[in-house]
Amino acid sequence: MITFLNAFLIKVLTQTQSINSNSVSQVIHTHKNSSNSTILNSFSTNLRLTSKVKPSIIITPLNEFDIPAAICCSKIHNLQIRIRSDGHDYEGLSYISDTPFVIIDLRNQRSISIDTEYKTAWIQSGATLGDLYYRVAEKSKKLAFTAGICPTVGVGGHFSGGGYGMMSRKFGKAVDNIIDAKLIDASGKMHNRESGGASLDALLNRKITYVEGYLHFKRKSDYVQYLISIDGLEGLWKLMNQQGQNPPALIFTPYGGKLNDFFESEIPFPIELEIYI
Repeated sequence: MITFLNAFLIKVLTQTQSINSNSVSQVIHTHKNSSNSTILNSFSTNLRLTSKVKPSIIITPLNEFDIPAAICCSKIHNLQIRIRSDGHDYEGLSYISDTPFVIIDLRNQRSISIDTEYKTAWIQSGATLGDLYYRVAEKSKKLAFTAGICPTVGVGGHFSGGGYGMMSRKFGKAVDNIIDAKLIDASGKMHNRESGGASLDALLNRKITYVEGYLHFKRKSDYVQYLISIDGLEGLWKLMNQQGQNPPALIFTPYGGKLNDFFESEIPFPIELEIYI
């Protein structure tokens, strides 16, 4: 049977007509390469990475043509695919599996192009929120993007899951402000807004729109479904003050407002209405 590496090379050659050994070693990381364990260990602080099944291959695409090739080769070899942006993942869904799988790690796909005149930007999915906010601040002190507050979160996963933050109550979530996207479906075919398509799985780039304002950096805690009384809040303060040198953090995240303009069935954000934080 043709190896994954050879199948990958053939697929890339049919699309780009050129490839060299140096670029291959930067894209495909097998268990024989020291780079495989280096990349895997870069997010191994998550204890969920104790799964007995490690990725057969890690792929770090250098360009958009590497991704369809990786998808097609994974299908040929009956391997599950996990797509990872360059951020953290508490659930480990982007790098663990109970069956043989490959990781498509988008750490090299992190360019950000900002247009301050039209208040838009193209962002590759391997960028983090920290990358995005830093580039925005370089260009403007008045523009901001409504998304989360943790700088190590990957744009790809954050936007795909909704992406709420401190400005969401007024401006909506990150996904509400995406006006265009380039994607690759499960068959390896590329799409943009004009071409359309179904079952879009791997997101390459997003075009977002900015709002006037400033970012506020806080962190979220947990969901509650009923209003907390004043006595309840005072009880929380007292409890937290009793925890000594390492008290828990309690952060209030705003919901409602603009978030209520969208039904749960319209976007990948399941908790919107009648929730109190």
